[in-house]
Amino acid sequence: MGLAAALLCGGVNLASAADESVMLSVKPALCITDRRENACELSIAVTWRSEIAGAFCLHSDLAEAPIQCWNGATSGTVVEERVVSETFAYWLTDAASRERVAEARLEVMTTDSDDRRRNRRRRHVWNIL
Repeated sequence: MGLAAALLCGGVNLASAADESVMLSVKPALCITDRRENACELSIAVTWRSEIAGAFCLHSDLAEAPIQCWNGATSGTVVEERVVSETFAYWLTDAASRERVAEARLEVMTTDSDDRRRNRRRRHVWNIL
């Protein structure tokens, strides 16, 4: 991709991602579905920040190629519109070493319907008589 070459030619002093603390967050981090709906339509905000500027790429279990890469950055944000039906992860890699430096998961949980009135037998006064 030439990303490493661009870093070397740029003359910018960039630290290795392994040397600093990198934070990655996903919002929302949880999707709850019920039996009738097996997926969530979400606007997912993936945000990262680093103490030292570096070259980073954001990846996901749902895509083979990197979602986005940054060069000489200390933070970044990506917003994705997705329909999700299973738990998956996002992770940030050091662009030079391709080593994972941070990871965050979006959990998908399925529950029974929360409307108990549908499952309860209807009882009326005239049914008792």
